[in-house]
Amino acid sequence: MKVKVKKIIGISFLGFIAVVIREIYLTADYLYNFVIARNDKLKYKGLLNLSAEEKLVKRELKKEKDKIDYVLKSALKKEFYIKSFDNNVLYAKGYFQNTLAEKSVIIVHGYCQDSESMDYAACEFFKNGFNVLLPDCRGHGKSGGKYIAMGWHDRFDVILWCRIISEINSNMPVVLYGVSMGAAAVMMAAGEKLPNNVKCIIEDCGYTSCIDEFKYQAEKIYRTNLIYVLIYSLEIICRIRAGFFLHQASAFKQMKKCRIPTLFLHGEDDMLVPVKMVYDLYTNAVCSKDIYIIKNAGHGVSAMVGKEKYWKRVFDFVNRQITK
Repeated sequence: MKVKVKKIIGISFLGFIAVVIREIYLTADYLYNFVIARNDKLKYKGLLNLSAEEKLVKRELKKEKDKIDYVLKSALKKEFYIKSFDNNVLYAKGYFQNTLAEKSVIIVHGYCQDSESMDYAACEFFKNGFNVLLPDCRGHGKSGGKYIAMGWHDRFDVILWCRIISEINSNMPVVLYGVSMGAAAVMMAAGEKLPNNVKCIIEDCGYTSCIDEFKYQAEKIYRTNLIYVLIYSLEIICRIRAGFFLHQASAFKQMKKCRIPTLFLHGEDDMLVPVKMVYDLYTNAVCSKDIYIIKNAGHGVSAMVGKEKYWKRVFDFVNRQITK
């Protein structure tokens, strides 16, 4: 009789464990589709509570649209398609100077954005004599890809775009500029071997690592220790479906290997990527570096809040590096 009871308890316990594992898997699978898989991310963006930032961006872009269009209409417009290391077709648009330019910038957009969203930055660089290349990151816009790589696989794509510029002129100085996930992508690229003509990096509100960012957001939403089980389950699913572990996507580790001068920018009131992350990145970086914190700026809107002061800080840094 005792043996039977023990057997029933054992089977029940195993059944309970199986149900728990199944629920964890289904939840992690849901999170993967919600956050990483390529699909409509409107629901996820709603959870991030960025309405104030989005309103500011829309208002500023509407106000500046005529100026941006006026500046960029004089550019030679080009489109580029290349194949990534894993055979995705990647797209970028370019604004090129009519006269022979002596410098170029690659501008990388953020999560759930595309190259069009970065025309405000393209306008500033073009006014300052740069050729401008704006890629659509994999899983975004006109580029291929079934998932969003959070900057990790994008780092190789950034290197490919650098080579496109080098094919035009191998001696032309190149600047890498990224915002949010785009900032993480250029920092992750900086830990790899970049062409010698890449002179500096401008990162605006990038995160230390993908897993740090996920933990930060999950802790705000769920407030339970179970989130760590879910995140590590998501890690496994991400490795199977997207080919990388979340913990690999670390700008913090990559910047430890970077020797390219880097300007770190961040909004003081950023509630999506906490300002602490930029201090961690800055302290950890071993390259020549500078940091600028923009007061009263939320996530991804430092350029709109800082305006002339922001761009002066950017171009002061850039000009020092490309004239060395």
